[in-house]
Amino acid sequence: AVAGDGRGETNFDAIAAQLPDLLVTTAGVGFIEEDSPLRDIAPVVVIPFDAPWRDQIADTGAIFDRVEQAETVVAVLDAELAELAAAVESDPTSLSIVMSVFGQLASLGQTTAASALVREAGIERPEPQTAAEAIDGAPGFSPFSEELLTEHDAEFLVVLDGVFYDSDVVEAFPTDQQLEAVLSGNAGLVDGDLWFAAHPFSL
Repeated sequence: AVAGDGRGETNFDAIAAQLPDLLVTTAGVGFIEEDSPLRDIAPVVVIPFDAPWRDQIADTGAIFDRVEQAETVVAVLDAELAELAAAVESDPTSLSIVMSVFGQLASLGQTTAASALVREAGIERPEPQTAAEAIDGAPGFSPFSEELLTEHDAEFLVVLDGVFYDSDVVEAFPTDQQLEAVLSGNAGLVDGDLWFAAHPFSL
C-alpha cells in the first residue's frame, strides 16, 4: 500500500496500522537507513531499483514465494522483446524520452526499466541520452538545459506526464516545436509513473 504521495514524509503510522509481517520496497543502495522507522514496524526487504529488471522480477518472485510465476513473466517478456527486436532490426527506429520534473528538464536515464527495454529491443536513443550520467540522489534522471533540447530529437519522442511530470513545460519550449518528431506527428505523452519507475511492476 502507498502511505504518502512521494513528495513529503512517509506516513509511518499508516504503514504500522496495517500490521505488516514484511515490508518490501524498491530503493537505492543505502536509501533505507538501518535506523529507519520502517525497520521498527517489520523486517524490510529492499529491491535495488537500479538492478537489472530480470533480477528484480526474480527477487520479487522469491520474496513472495512465486518463483515459477516470476520465471514465466521473464520468459514472456523475453519472447516479446525478441519479436520486437526482430522488427526493429528490419526497420530501425529511434526514440527520445524527455521529461520536466521538479522544474528541471531531463532525459530518462539508462538505469530505468523502460530504458533497458528500449535498449534491448535495439531502438536507438539520441546520443546525449545514452551518454548522460544520472545526478546524485536521482538514479535514472539526467538533466539538461533548454537550449540543448534539439539535440534530443529522434524519429519518435515521448514526454513523461503524470503526478511528478509536467509535460506542459516541455511542450511550451519553442525548441520543442522544432523537433522532427513533433513536426512529423510522432510525439506523444506516456505515463511517467510507469516509464520512470525502476521496479519490476513497471515493466
